[in-house]
Amino acid sequence: MAVINRMTVLYKRVKFGDKTLFSVVVSGNSGSDCVDKQLTGALNINKGFRLPPYFALTATANDPGSIMNVLGIDKKAKEFAGNIKREIRK
Repeated sequence: MAVINRMTVLYKRVKFGDKTLFSVVVSGNSGSDCVDKQLTGALNINKGFRLPPYFALTATANDPGSIMNVLGIDKKAKEFAGNIKREIRK
């Protein structure tokens, strides 16, 4: 995954020891859970940063703007934002 490759370059230059990572995965098909698992696996290889519980928000949306039609997306986004706020205050 491109994001992992780019983070590897950053990791060589910046200390990630006090960093917490979050992810939003929007897939054009039902594969967002697979992308989430790949991301978790790739990031867990390196223990130099923290993946908190509920670090990822996943959804399926095929067309631009169709994410707004996902049932309960507003509530999910608000809960995800609240989780980020709680985690960065630690």
